[in-house]
Amino acid sequence: HVDYDRNTVSMLFNYKLKNELDTIILMPSAYSKKSDINNLDNYSISVGWMRNFSESLFMRTFIGYRSTNIYYKDTGMEFDDSGIIIDCSIIKNRETLSYSLGYKRDIITNANGTDKDVDRVFFNIRKLLTERAGVNLNGSYYHTREELNIENTGNANMGDSHYFEIKPSWFYKITELHFLNITYAYSHDYNTDNKDSQISKRQRIWLAINLQFPNVL
Repeated sequence: HVDYDRNTVSMLFNYKLKNELDTIILMPSAYSKKSDINNLDNYSISVGWMRNFSESLFMRTFIGYRSTNIYYKDTGMEFDDSGIIIDCSIIKNRETLSYSLGYKRDIITNANGTDKDVDRVFFNIRKLLTERAGVNLNGSYYHTREELNIENTGNANMGDSHYFEIKPSWFYKITELHFLNITYAYSHDYNTDNKDSQISKRQRIWLAINLQFPNVL
């Protein structure tokens, strides 16, 4: 595993149409990542549309373009890459039950510190059991393409890979601003070129306390 530092800046500009059901969104964004493997600068701009079908059902869609510059420290090579980014989801909220389904396409940094194009399909189900306690179930399926500009990196881990993760969790509201979470995650990663060759299987469990602060502005 490779540690890295990442700084992100993004802005949202919203314009609600006269029908009060549709909102147009413009979102420019930039982030910089530094690790022992490489340095990455990524700039993107996305146009979004949010549609309220009812008080409890809405859809959100973003489509945009990214420009990425990567510098590899071991070889001293630098290259530019670009691509389309997509983020779509449909969300249903009820009094004690909410669920969402979505698709996302972007680049991510993997555990080895390299950067890849990823298509992700995901879902989330959240159920309140009492006024303070509830459960979540998150699932994601990733299709990861070859490392960006792999011919210049000398990385032998070529080929596309598939990855899925299931995360059930339990949460408890300690106060209105403080939450306790217990999460279990199971993930499985395998290579497209050799489906019988398992890359990794992983199980994790962790305890987290989320602290929020009141808005004093």
